[in-house]
Amino acid sequence: MSRLFKNIIYNVMGQGLVLLLGFIGVKFIFGRLGADAFGIIYFNLVLAGVLTTALELGVLATTVREVSAHHASEPRYVEQLIRTASIFYWGVGAALYIGVFLAAPVLVDRWVNLKTIDPATATTMLRFLSVTTLIMLPRALYSSLFQGRQRMELNNSIDVASSAIQQLGTIVILARGGDAFAVVEWIAASAALSTLTYMTIVSRMFGWRALVPTYFHEVVRRNVRFTSHMAALSVLNMVLIQYDKVVVSKLQPIASVGYYSFASTVVVRISFAANAIGQAALPSFASLHNLGDPKPLLIQYRKLQDLISYGMIPLFAAAIFGATPVYSYLFTHQVAALLLLPTALLCLGFFMYSSVNIPYTFSVAVGRPEIASRTNVMALFVVIPVTTTLIYLYGLTGAASSWVVYQLFVYAYMIPRICRECLVIRPVTWYAHIAKVLGLAAVTYGSLWVLVVVPYGHSTEALVIAYVVASAAFLAGAFLLIGPELRETVLGLRRRLPERKATGVG
Repeated sequence: MSRLFKNIIYNVMGQGLVLLLGFIGVKFIFGRLGADAFGIIYFNLVLAGVLTTALELGVLATTVREVSAHHASEPRYVEQLIRTASIFYWGVGAALYIGVFLAAPVLVDRWVNLKTIDPATATTMLRFLSVTTLIMLPRALYSSLFQGRQRMELNNSIDVASSAIQQLGTIVILARGGDAFAVVEWIAASAALSTLTYMTIVSRMFGWRALVPTYFHEVVRRNVRFTSHMAALSVLNMVLIQYDKVVVSKLQPIASVGYYSFASTVVVRISFAANAIGQAALPSFASLHNLGDPKPLLIQYRKLQDLISYGMIPLFAAAIFGATPVYSYLFTHQVAALLLLPTALLCLGFFMYSSVNIPYTFSVAVGRPEIASRTNVMALFVVIPVTTTLIYLYGLTGAASSWVVYQLFVYAYMIPRICRECLVIRPVTWYAHIAKVLGLAAVTYGSLWVLVVVPYGHSTEALVIAYVVASAAFLAGAFLLIGPELRETVLGLRRRLPERKATGVG
């Protein structure tokens, strides 16, 4: 199995386990601490996500690209790159921590809508959780180094282990009668522990000096053009990706912020499977592009685009079919009914987002990040007013539907440019490919929902049966529709499995 597909498996399994582990803590936090405390914890996740996404400034994509291309030929340059990025990210992290710590009373008083806990308690919780804003950017930097070396089993192992430790600690604290302060202190401490683990492994891979933040002007000069485009893209992504949650946190009660943020987190975690493929593809695309032969690069693109387009549908369908029983168990039946339509819209929007992941990654690998950054500049003038209006009129459903609006704009502007200028294919070919995927999904999952789920009142048994039958039909149809490159890879895996079993027996 190639390094690329091993990294895809590591990423998908790692993010899937983190998603499953996340359900455990949510049940205990919501049940023992109440809706407002749950909302505060997820509001902090939104706040940390907004700030770190805005201030990532393209450095992570630069480190993946440069480490992948130069770690063997220019190890000293790679070390200087890491040290230069470290001084920036640790400095920004410290500034964010101080800023959130000082601004916590204002955020609680002027922004969030509390129902059951007092502002002083919420302020203290937010201050404890602000530790995550200090370490999130450095931790993302260290993770990008593993991606650049195509050693993604490392960052996924750390993420899964740290999530398991965090959830287990939360359960123990609450089972022993601990309060909200004890929980947020533990969340902050476990996040710091995972960052120390990252640092330890980075020091073994790149040497301990790589951890010493130092500025090297030559590193900046060498990467300023690419990084500046990625920086613009980073800031714009923050606005466009996090804006719905920011508006919800202002216009809706803090409990609704928690519900929507959790539903969004579930769908985002599912979309991480596509992001995982994109992350694994970036160093591979960059290496193939440096060879100067477009044929293997385009073959790799077609295989991965088919894999994401057809492979993500059963995962997003699982989120929709599982929404009612899972949210009823974690929260209440009323909350589950409230979140069903937003979850379905989020899944549609994030499928569209996932489908452009490989074309976007391809454009970055061939040195054309400005296509995506210009797309997002133009999208600001559409997405922000539309999102605000939809949330004001339709609440959480409006927030989720804004994602579909954003991705429709990306389909209309960015995809034609990438097709013509990077992939050198007709845009209609790309659209026809996505139309086949969505058409197959509508015929399989849509028909089973209408014929089985709705008549039986969304019962758990009907949902399970409908999902299993629809998934079997979808996967059978997908195997017939995927391109010959991916089909040959799948058949090759099936042929190799019996050989390995026979070898093991012998």
